[in-house]
Amino acid sequence: MKFHPKKCNLLRVTGRKKPITTSYRNGGHQLEEVKTTIYLGVILGKDLSWKAHVKMMTCKPTILSPYIYSEMSQAAPRA
Repeated sequence: MKFHPKKCNLLRVTGRKKPITTSYRNGGHQLEEVKTTIYLGVILGKDLSWKAHVKMMTCKPTILSPYIYSEMSQAAPRA
């Protein structure tokens, strides 16, 4: 199985105050280290908390609500 190197990233999960920093390569490309990543629709953070996922899921309805309201008002039957 081959992985697309530009779609892969490095999420370092550790409890150490000074983590061991090494670089990883995939297909000749160095993996980018990230603080959060999305895996199967769940946002994972380096501290294994749900903060980033909960924040994204609670902001999504707020961002989409004006669009939904405008679509619903246009589709509502006029009396």
